[in-house]
Amino acid sequence: MLAIYSLAAGNFAAGMCTLVMAGVLSEIATGMGITTGQAGQLISVYSLVNAIGAPLIMAFTNGFERRTMLVAGMLLILLGNAVAALAPSYPILMAARIVTAFGAAAYVPLAAAVAISMANPEERGRVSAIVFTGFTLATALGLPIGTFIGLNLGWRFTFTSVALLGLISGYLMWLEVPRAAKTPTVSLAILGQVFGNSLLIVVLSVTVLQFAGQMALFAYIAPWLRSLTTLGATGISLILLVVGVGGIVGNYIAGISTDRFGAKQTQLVLIILLVISMALMPIIRANLALGALIFFVWGAVGQGFIAPQLVRLVGLNQELSSATLSLNSSFINVGLALGAAAGGLYIDSIGVESLPWLGVGGVIISIGVFVLSWMMENSRQMAAAPS
Repeated sequence: MLAIYSLAAGNFAAGMCTLVMAGVLSEIATGMGITTGQAGQLISVYSLVNAIGAPLIMAFTNGFERRTMLVAGMLLILLGNAVAALAPSYPILMAARIVTAFGAAAYVPLAAAVAISMANPEERGRVSAIVFTGFTLATALGLPIGTFIGLNLGWRFTFTSVALLGLISGYLMWLEVPRAAKTPTVSLAILGQVFGNSLLIVVLSVTVLQFAGQMALFAYIAPWLRSLTTLGATGISLILLVVGVGGIVGNYIAGISTDRFGAKQTQLVLIILLVISMALMPIIRANLALGALIFFVWGAVGQGFIAPQLVRLVGLNQELSSATLSLNSSFINVGLALGAAAGGLYIDSIGVESLPWLGVGGVIISIGVFVLSWMMENSRQMAAAPS
């Protein structure tokens, strides 16, 4: 289990790379002399590079030792964040984010594949939840701490802290992950098989829409909270802490629920609760305590979606599991890129106060696509059943 927890530590560092920008966008914009929407494109470009890089890196590195690849991903995360901390200009900061994105692309899907390959079939939900606890901890602890550091010491210190996390995580994996760790082969031909499987693509499309809806708001959560409340740096950090604690709880419950009730059943409940929680977020203007509770639910259901999605994808086609897991990571990042880009355009042209409704729209569409995927899966199962 130490190997699984070391992989979770790596996901904590990778999660910080994705999430930490949300708390310091305004400070980066001020420091670089750009708009908040332009600063948000640092998230979009990062996510897009990550999306493209993840499956291609998996396909072209089959011959490399899995542990070596995991550590190499952490080293790129270290390098990218170190350069970002020292970046003198917006283009160099963008280049640093691209380097960081390649590191996360090399690490995240491989960590999921390694973890699931080491687990018994009946424990995959729990193991997936443990590994992705790294992301929930990045939300629960890393993001509010990184935001607090950035708002009080400067955003460059935030990137420095993430670089240190990459160094520590890489060292832990080198010690704990077995050299003999194996994953199913990924190739361009296998990736082509995934894209030729309509059911897998529809299921992966749910990932895109769900994360796009969340990121449309999350990328700009600090300026949105400032527009509705009188919260300062400490208050915003505490709200982000509430979201993250909710993510930890939701991730744990979702893993257990997936093993007990099934992946699809768990996901349906989570997506419906996600729409409700996002629609109720403006309540924080009138009632801070009730708003904090809604943010807790948002964190729980949003982060809880990942584990059952991984289990569902593996269950749909075991032989294509490494490819679908890498593409799921890519589709998450496509969603993050679309959400951040859409949110940036929205606040630059319309304003920030009504931003949650943009996210709600994306998640509502994801419910329709999810129902379609369920119907397609049932249809295939009925067709395959012996008459």
